[in-house]
Amino acid sequence: MLEWIGEGIRVHDPLTFKKGTTRTLIVVGPSGVGKTTTIAKLAAKYGLGSREATQKNVRIVTIDSYRIGAREQMESYAEIMQIPVSYVETAEELRKVMDLYANTVDLILIDTIGKSPKDAVNLAKMKKILEGAGHESETHLALSASTKAQDIGEILRQFEPFRYSTVILTKLDETSCTGNVISALSRQAKSLSYI
Repeated sequence: MLEWIGEGIRVHDPLTFKKGTTRTLIVVGPSGVGKTTTIAKLAAKYGLGSREATQKNVRIVTIDSYRIGAREQMESYAEIMQIPVSYVETAEELRKVMDLYANTVDLILIDTIGKSPKDAVNLAKMKKILEGAGHESETHLALSASTKAQDIGEILRQFEPFRYSTVILTKLDETSCTGNVISALSRQAKSLSYI
């Protein structure tokens, strides 16, 4: 039974890198799902290296200057890992940072503002800012494993305008029931990139 369920979960291909080319990964999602922590973990995985990934030249960019303590939290992570972090508030500022790092770093990780999927106005504003990242960027939706079944489908639909390619499952340690997420990913034909 577990093998049959596992076959229904599409797994996103791991990030690959080409010399002289910059990959850009944006993490979007509702408030409280762990986007900033996920960015820090990805920065550690690629910026410090791991068994699965050799050390890469990584930069962090955040558009989350609104949440209390967000800047300090990201600065703490970045300082520990010795990875530069930039803060932007507009699409033009983001475009300038992207141009600065283009083809000189391996990976740019973009942390975003946590917004309710029902807050269409602010989601549209955030989408406008993220247009500064360019068309080559890859968007991942962070989704907490403990999200209620009836909310998952709505979150997946409401974040569709960001053209996310895959889902990052967070907070797996906070639940013992993951069937709701597995079912939703299958229904929406979304792949899973990180846990």
